Amino acid sequence: MSISKALEKKKKLLANAHNQIDQLRAGMAMKRAEMGIDLIDQMTPEEKLQEEIGQLNEEFSQQENNIEAHSAEVQGQESFISKCQGYFSSLKIERDELQETRKKL
Repeated sequence: MSISKALEKKKKLLANAHNQIDQLRAGMAMKRAEMGIDLIDQMTPEEKLQEEIGQLNEEFSQQENNIEAHSAEVQGQESFISKCQGYFSSLKIERDELQETRKKL
């Protein structure tokens, strides 16, 4: 058997394995969803409320982390803008000095 045929066979086996993994993951997701629905149905109104509060707190924490990340990004951009403005100012000064020197010549 040639190397290319063997490679092709391995690729097919790998593709089949990936398909099986995807099917298993989909099955796991369905089972988890079913379990969650069953558990939610058995919860008291107070327990449901506590569950919702926990989910909202988790989402709130994620949003706080997003805000902190974006804030750091904005600070970095503001720093870059400040540096660019300083560089631009020094270029304008240098331009003015060169124009003065040229006038004197």
